[in-house]
Amino acid sequence: MLVELLLFLAILALARIYFGEKTPDFPPGPSAKAVLNSLLFLAYGRPIQEIAFHASKLDGPLVGLQLGPLKVVFVNGYETVKEVLAREDCSFRPDNIILKMRSFNKKLGIIFADGNIWRTHRRFAIRHLRDFGFGKSSTERMIRDEAEALVESMKKRAGCPEGSALHDLLPISVINVLWAMMSGQRHDHEDAQFKQLLENITAYTRQGDPLRMILPWLRFIPVINRPIKEAMKSAEILQDYIKGVAEQHEATYEEGVTRDFIDVYISAMRKGEDPSFDMEQLIVVCMDLFLGGTDTTSNALSFALLYLAVFPRVQDKLRAEMERISPGGEPPLTDVPNCHYYQAFVQELLRHVSMVPILPPHTVINDITLRSGHHIPKDTMFIVNLYSVSMDKSHWLDPENFRPERFLDENGVYERDPCSIPFGQGPRQCLGEPLSKDTMFIILTSLLHRFKFSVPATGPLPTLEPKQGLVLSPKEYKLYVEEI
Repeated sequence: MLVELLLFLAILALARIYFGEKTPDFPPGPSAKAVLNSLLFLAYGRPIQEIAFHASKLDGPLVGLQLGPLKVVFVNGYETVKEVLAREDCSFRPDNIILKMRSFNKKLGIIFADGNIWRTHRRFAIRHLRDFGFGKSSTERMIRDEAEALVESMKKRAGCPEGSALHDLLPISVINVLWAMMSGQRHDHEDAQFKQLLENITAYTRQGDPLRMILPWLRFIPVINRPIKEAMKSAEILQDYIKGVAEQHEATYEEGVTRDFIDVYISAMRKGEDPSFDMEQLIVVCMDLFLGGTDTTSNALSFALLYLAVFPRVQDKLRAEMERISPGGEPPLTDVPNCHYYQAFVQELLRHVSMVPILPPHTVINDITLRSGHHIPKDTMFIVNLYSVSMDKSHWLDPENFRPERFLDENGVYERDPCSIPFGQGPRQCLGEPLSKDTMFIILTSLLHRFKFSVPATGPLPTLEPKQGLVLSPKEYKLYVEEI
């Protein structure tokens, strides 16, 4: 990562010297001061989202790079981010070899596809997953079953004075609900083989960063290309697993009998009305749903447990709210609107962590002009920096502080803030948001009802500093778990 950032900063300097004024009205390149400041941030090991954000403070919310034929724009700040995410003509994906390496060297799936294939399969996934409970009240029972299994697993780790690692317990609880809708399968919480698969998914998201998309030729450089190779290996393992499940479904498929989402997709394949419905596309769609439904929510839950231990006052207030709303039990999903402090806690957690700091790259397929007056030529790549929205002092005043109360009014009622957009906005907004929110609520309230989490009296103090990647995750920690 260090070598890649050094290369990138060298390119920033070259971009300023040689290409800074080539395209009229293109967003300005980094100033000399911004490049020097970036070197300082690099010396302290700061990630690219922080470097880009601080460069924007000097050069404005849009920072443009022109590297010969390649044009890249870093998008910072809520108003500019909102405009780019809301525009349909900015919702395309770059035709990038790094993005295609995970999907048979084609633009397949939902996350990295665009145009008709993206629209068709996004609508298809939402419509048919709903048929199997996605976003419906019937999902609550499924999530509660997983929460109960998680509670039983966590009981085995309670009472250890030096603390217990908990992160490995969470991914199976999260993915089982979605995977049951997709494939009709549920995995036991002690399934070692499935746990290994989930660890590969985590490895995949940790290896990603936008530099490899901006500079795809890095894949040819020894040592530097190691993370790319590791990410692709992890993607192939997931691809092979899903391929096996899909082929098993195809072998046992019965016309008119739909067991799950994969069966519905196979039915669409056999009808032959749309040639984009094929086995490769099915595998990549399932990969996208699997990735989107596992790592983000399980990492959010892992961060939540860590923050509850580090901020015990917040934990006490959440438990008191639960007891007030649902005495002696766990509040149902219908009570979420009444759980004002809980909603404030989750919104502040997702803001403070900024778990997906940089969104997958966007591009335009025609020349456009932004409201700022900047001209964006065809094929320009947008790097949208959500971290810049979460850490904007002009809006949040003290963004570095964890303070759920910022989302409450003077009466303690939850107030949604339009600048809190952890799931993105516009046409590319995360389609798994409803399930993720339901899963977090049921699992967190179930755990708070049964356990108290605290920092162990002995051993190293846990840090809130995350591991970097496409999706941020907590660094390894141990908590003291007490049954209540």
